[in-house]
Amino acid sequence: VGSNPIFSKARSGLLYKPINWTDWRKGCWNTYTSLVKMKEKKLIEILLDNSALDSDRDDAAMDLSIFDSDEVIDALIKVGKDTSVSNVILYSVGESIAQIWLRNENFEYNSYQDLCSTTKFAISENMDVIE
Repeated sequence: VGSNPIFSKARSGLLYKPINWTDWRKGCWNTYTSLVKMKEKKLIEILLDNSALDSDRDDAAMDLSIFDSDEVIDALIKVGKDTSVSNVILYSVGESIAQIWLRNENFEYNSYQDLCSTTKFAISENMDVIE
């Protein structure tokens, strides 16, 4: 062992450095939050893309329900107002808005009033809204 150059380098600290777990966790958290933010932006992009498949837009609308940012709410409301969008997408948009509003204990009445009837229906089913 003493004459092996790998072991002698390891003992002198050239090959082994203790892990600073605090820095490692910060690095992992920063990477994780960056990836989550990238996913959020991509889902918003798909939802707002009128040329995307309805199934992809519907999936994006449903997946956005886990995010709470203003960008997500704005995108969902924008699509939720568009009467040219498929009812399936509008319903998913309404469900996602309802989930976000419920989770944050927030109901934006003015935003609700501006939405299409299908989107409102989905919200009212999920939040027991009485008009």
